[in-house]
Amino acid sequence: MIVGYGEMIRDLPEENNEENINVIIDEAKRLSTLVDDLIDISKIDAIKLELHKEKISLNDMLRDVFRQYEKYCENQGIDFELKLSEDVIVELDRKRINQVLYNFINNALNYNNKESKKIILGSEKKEGFYRVYVYDNGDGIEEKDLQNIWDRYYKVNQEHKRHHIGSGIGLSLARELLSAHGMNYGVKSNVGEYSMFYFDIMDS
Repeated sequence: MIVGYGEMIRDLPEENNEENINVIIDEAKRLSTLVDDLIDISKIDAIKLELHKEKISLNDMLRDVFRQYEKYCENQGIDFELKLSEDVIVELDRKRINQVLYNFINNALNYNNKESKKIILGSEKKEGFYRVYVYDNGDGIEEKDLQNIWDRYYKVNQEHKRHHIGSGIGLSLARELLSAHGMNYGVKSNVGEYSMFYFDIMDS
């Protein structure tokens, strides 16, 4: 995100505005938390990870995440959509769930070689819960890899762009953060068609 916005401002001087600069600042701050993520992994191993839950609007949280990526996707020619169900107040650790969503979206950005890239950040009301998901129309994941992608340092295809970029800890950390919240999570995929990462928030 930092590189993408920086290159956009360099190549398109008219994009040198407060909104885009603020995204770079926000993303630089998030980058500085990478070490914290590694520390979190250590805390999880030692069963010391603490959640700081608060009551928030699910739709407001998703809109904020969407805005972080919206301009970048627009300038990269990526069709990025936000699809929201009816709003609900949820109790969760917003910072931790944002980490999960950032990871899912970054995967969707990196793991898509199609000319017409499409990503959807959305929520759906199901029977007794709300499903939050990130969909991409990328290369998909083979059935044999679906259960292993949540393992630390596991990489589906060493030659693939996504795995040159990723550290191999993102989905493992997402799994631990979602498990700490007691949330169901998973991935659906068809090779050559799409992938959809999701987690479920119980309807209280």
